[in-house]
Amino acid sequence: FANLKNLEDVNRFAGECGLLGLSVVPESLCDPPAYGKAWFEPLSAWQQHIENVRRLMLLYRALSRWKRGFDVEIEERLLRMESVEPFKINNLQWYDGKITGIQFREDNAGLVNAYLPAIFGTTFVDTVTLERPDEYSLAVLVLAVHLRQNLQGGINLDFSKIIPARDAAIGFRIGETRSTPYLLAAIYYDLWELITDNRPVIRCGFCGLPLEKTGRREYCNDACKQTAYRKRQEKTKKGGSN
Repeated sequence: FANLKNLEDVNRFAGECGLLGLSVVPESLCDPPAYGKAWFEPLSAWQQHIENVRRLMLLYRALSRWKRGFDVEIEERLLRMESVEPFKINNLQWYDGKITGIQFREDNAGLVNAYLPAIFGTTFVDTVTLERPDEYSLAVLVLAVHLRQNLQGGINLDFSKIIPARDAAIGFRIGETRSTPYLLAAIYYDLWELITDNRPVIRCGFCGLPLEKTGRREYCNDACKQTAYRKRQEKTKKGGSN
């Protein structure tokens, strides 16, 4: 999904997998998707979520690289702060200026309160107190909040089977299953599992888009792989002619 680059890619993907499942398109990325039966969806909704999944994958990749000791400037490259005067509030934004929906304000005790987007179906705004906010803890917060927002109302928790088990407190073990009729919820749940399973994410060796690292894969598709090969061949020929 994150590697869909143009209208042709989107049409092909929609033809194979169906619509995203948005009954109403929210005005902001901070608002949870309004999951429901959809007869049509604007291309802008697809572009919005394609870009959002890319952002989250790149943020996860940056955090993973930082954890492994790489020098990663998360705040400057993916996130940035904007101060709102005279209210002494900081808005956490994406690198392109789009809001994350998270705001910060320091109280008189020197602690920082983070105000998170409202949970779906309520006007309640979460507040989290951060003792030592830095770019990495803020990045993790953005990752968790945006995944939560986009999974709200989209995933159903059910049981698959009930198995007798002597070691269980109730004498049975309940097999858990999750399902969704909505393509977009499945996409965000796949991303959730990728992150919670600690699976690696890399950038395409040609176009730079994020993708899951599987086997020896280095490119997001054959077109990028072939173009990169041609570029290397051209560079080799030029080097040889010199």
